Amino acid sequence: MKRTVAIILAALAAAALLGGLVHAVLVAAHVSEPAATTVYGLTPRRLWATTAAVYGESLALALAVHLLREYAGQPVEPPIATGELSREKLMRAVDYIEDRLHEDLTVAGIARAVHMSPFHFTRLFKKSTGQSPYRYVIEARAKRAKALLKSRKFSISEVAHQVGFADQSHLTHHVKRFYGVTPKMLLGL
Repeated sequence: MKRTVAIILAALAAAALLGGLVHAVLVAAHVSEPAATTVYGLTPRRLWATTAAVYGESLALALAVHLLREYAGQPVEPPIATGELSREKLMRAVDYIEDRLHEDLTVAGIARAVHMSPFHFTRLFKKSTGQSPYRYVIEARAKRAKALLKSRKFSISEVAHQVGFADQSHLTHHVKRFYGVTPKMLLGL
């Protein structure tokens, strides 16, 4: 009973900590919510709602695994992920990601599409592709953005929203990170 209470209290504390993270960052940076909205075009909700959902989900999963390992009545051994995703499951996951780049993708949603648990899917996906699902999604968004920008049919802001980035600066950051050029430079090429 005491262990169950400890697990519940730890989970509640972690949820409160994660929920207040964006607010704490803005307060620490001395940025008020109206200033964040007008200067950066961001609100804590908008900032948190983008790709942070995948990252937050991964943190929550890691916390749950830690709590079970440390406080469960019986030892909990993780299943050993051997091998990689089957070709069929990998293609289904990649197709799911490509078809929904404009949406808020989560590890749980992608894992559901291939009928796996998020934990098992994440491990096998990384073994199969060499990168985490989060990184794969960001790279796929940057790749699609590059193609759309080179077509010159859309503005940078329109492309950012079409591929699921929170805003133009988010797109610029990742395009520059992966390709070494800004989206404006891609428009001129």
